Amino acid sequence: MGSGEDAVSMSRRKVRGSICADVLVVVLGLSSFGAQASFAESPPERMKRLEAALDKQGDFDLRGAVLGFYEANPCTLSQSAGSYVSAARFDELYPDSLWTRTALTIPSNEDGVLAWHTSQDMLALVSMFQATGEERYLHHAWDLGQSALAIRDDKIDRPDFEGDLVAGWGTGHYSAGKRTHFLAHTALIVEPILETVALLEGVHPVTPGSPLDVTWADAARRAETVRECREAMAVFDADYREGPFPDEGHYVSLDEETRRRYLTEPFNRQTAMAWDYALVAALTGDEGALDRSRRLTRFLLHRVEKNDQGAFIWSYQAPPIGPNDKPVAQPVLTCEEVSRAYFTVQPIDGLYHAGAITKDELRGFAQTFTENIHDKRYGAFFTSVGCRPSYSRLYRANLEGWLCLSEADPAIYTLIRDFMLCNVAEPQALHLAYLVRYRKR
Repeated sequence: MGSGEDAVSMSRRKVRGSICADVLVVVLGLSSFGAQASFAESPPERMKRLEAALDKQGDFDLRGAVLGFYEANPCTLSQSAGSYVSAARFDELYPDSLWTRTALTIPSNEDGVLAWHTSQDMLALVSMFQATGEERYLHHAWDLGQSALAIRDDKIDRPDFEGDLVAGWGTGHYSAGKRTHFLAHTALIVEPILETVALLEGVHPVTPGSPLDVTWADAARRAETVRECREAMAVFDADYREGPFPDEGHYVSLDEETRRRYLTEPFNRQTAMAWDYALVAALTGDEGALDRSRRLTRFLLHRVEKNDQGAFIWSYQAPPIGPNDKPVAQPVLTCEEVSRAYFTVQPIDGLYHAGAITKDELRGFAQTFTENIHDKRYGAFFTSVGCRPSYSRLYRANLEGWLCLSEADPAIYTLIRDFMLCNVAEPQALHLAYLVRYRKR
């Protein structure tokens, strides 16, 4: 995907080149897609021009994806980057009182909210501390993390479907009412908790510094917090397998969804846990934790494909792996969508700083966004990491989350910031925090 040139003839490429400049000038108003564009035509008129240009190409997937994107994201807002991307704006939308109240009324994970939403809010606070150095953000992240640990199932006597009290945050929402524990949920919940302690200790792989001496998080409680996170992670030790490549490891699903029993866990669950183990290693010096982090990371890297533009593509999960399977590379037949893929790439920059991936591999993930998800010809964003152009509103939600790769390629920052300026009036906390964190000073 991206340029899509591997799927068209040479003559069609020439046609594309002849219309490209006209489409970009008329539709976008500037050479780059952004909120500052002054459009000479109304959105319906622009759509007409787009349709005519796309019809010449004869690529129905591309036509549907581009038109679907612009119908859903007409770029009608006019917002200034100076006021939009600022700590003041973050505090206006997400004031201290909100975080204090949330820590006191932390949502449970019965419907997945703690894992999929509150954990991302905690990461927003972590990112704001990394951006500004203001301890109040880290204090809020610490309080939220402590509240999350306090409602772990084994602490509040909430058993799973077998009657066991497990060191985790269970739910029956995804398993037909059968209350169980998900690898993804534990990985996402403990991630910002471990990041917070790593920043307090000055050992965060991405932003190392000096230890912080604060009254609200003493040394004993920090150590106990790490222990409790490791205890929750260890619940899934029975689901972990090494191989089939000698340098990798992976998790399989045992007591989660019935239809997934014995299948490999999706890549976004594997990399989240890989980052958690990298943080544990940074905090404790545990070589075993570092080894597992790197093995889980290699499991993904052995199964991505690099296209002609240097971008990676991958599927939602690896094919089933039997106990005697040999390590064989298999082609990517169905590409992952961008929303779930965001959770796959969210830890990638951290894993790079932890030594689990190379700079070239980091660049490959960044180019997934700039070459595959973003289409340079029409300024559109697609909702698949590759294969064929596609756009679905169902998978649009975490597009802005790819800001997490801004340090790997600053072009990602510009593309997403400009998209947000003309389409998103009130950004999610984490997306705004990423904008503040990665902006050029």
